[in-house]
Amino acid sequence: MSHDCTSCDGRGYGFRGSQRVACWACEGWGRVDDGKEDTVRRYVGTRALGNCAVTVHEDGSSHNLEPRTDIINYSGLFGFGWGYNGAGTDQLALAILADCMDDDTLAQEFHQRFKIDILLPIKDDNFVLSSHDIDTWVRKARRGT
Repeated sequence: MSHDCTSCDGRGYGFRGSQRVACWACEGWGRVDDGKEDTVRRYVGTRALGNCAVTVHEDGSSHNLEPRTDIINYSGLFGFGWGYNGAGTDQLALAILADCMDDDTLAQEFHQRFKIDILLPIKDDNFVLSSHDIDTWVRKARRGT
């Protein structure tokens, strides 16, 4: 992809004029950097007695991950899941990508592969995924690797 930054800081940012922006050569999102240190968002999954919950942790606060059934409704009232090929895992893949990447179209395009590559192999009742790791996975998926 072409881009008009003059340099890249190795973390996916370059400059357009004096504005620090995501470097498309590094396949960033196109977000403008606000000058703050990058924050890492963590997705924490817990499963107990068959009930699965995923919370999003960032900047010292947390909230439940929205299932994003407004994009695609796989699981209805059944919620999230991981470690198996089913509706709950589909819903979780879609929800994580939509939340982390803030891009519903990208989430729709890549959630099935994310499910296969990342969520199906998780066999434990608990997991933690970081936004950094998800972003890295998305960059590779965009390249087809």
